[in-house]
Amino acid sequence: MKHRIPFFVVITLIFALSSCRLYRNRMTVATFNPVKHHPEQIVYSPIVWHSDSVGDEWIEKTSFYIPVKLNGIGNNLFMQFDLGSPVTLLYGHTLDALAENYAAIADNIFVNEKERTYFHDASLMLNDSLSLTASKLPVIEYGSSTLDTGFTIVGSTGYDLIGDNVLILDFTLNRYALTDSLPAVFSQYVKYVEDADLAQFPIILPFRLGSKRIRLFYDSGSSLFPILTGTNRTKKLDHTLGVDTVGPLNSWGEQQYYLRVNEAASVAFNGQDLGTTDVYGSKQLNALKLTGRYLYGITGNRLFDDKIIVIDRKNNRFGVVE
Repeated sequence: MKHRIPFFVVITLIFALSSCRLYRNRMTVATFNPVKHHPEQIVYSPIVWHSDSVGDEWIEKTSFYIPVKLNGIGNNLFMQFDLGSPVTLLYGHTLDALAENYAAIADNIFVNEKERTYFHDASLMLNDSLSLTASKLPVIEYGSSTLDTGFTIVGSTGYDLIGDNVLILDFTLNRYALTDSLPAVFSQYVKYVEDADLAQFPIILPFRLGSKRIRLFYDSGSSLFPILTGTNRTKKLDHTLGVDTVGPLNSWGEQQYYLRVNEAASVAFNGQDLGTTDVYGSKQLNALKLTGRYLYGITGNRLFDDKIIVIDRKNNRFGVVE
């Protein structure tokens, strides 16, 4: 199972999350063709959570997936929902396995002159009323060469999935939606966050950790972590309730361990006290020091577990339904 803390994230943090907008512009791409939805009707699709053991602990929500149909094929296909990646990716090993039963899959896979693999003329059907189309989607050497007929993971959706639409992640009922705009009856309950920054990849949100104001990169593929930062920064936190090691976790085929400072500090977001939280540390993220005070670390879905969040990239707004 994939837990998204790959080395690519560190590179993103060093360059794309610096004060220079150039890198963020380059990583913000329009992959999918524009779609239109009825603004007065929100059509939801299911969120499917995965559980897993992490060392001796059983974690109920380690990652979440969405059902899709790829070019009309919907044999229990799923994609991990991963806003921590700038682009939507398909897994080459899984595509090859699918092609054994669906020959048309192979016809869409091409390798260009730079030896990069793409899936051409892609269509992702998210529900009966919404399909996203793209001239091509990147294909990486990942996935499984053996199909799980009950749950085949064919890729991961990225930040580019949002496009100029509004994304609703409803973690109270485990569902999501993409829509042109929010109906008035829905909008009146959304409280938007001051100083959220999401018009370009990635989504950066303001939090308060104890008395310290911090910014966190929201990565929906890192469901396990309320806050993840470099191990050097965890040394400055309150260790009264202990520090332990969590792992191993599979990150793109690599086994990684993380430091955990138990109940390190209180955390607040959008004017709401979210209580005391654990803070995790990764040596990979010590490179965050190169961004100065701009970015403290990453937050996954843990802090939003019982909330409905609204991500309006076109208008640079991130809100929580109250």
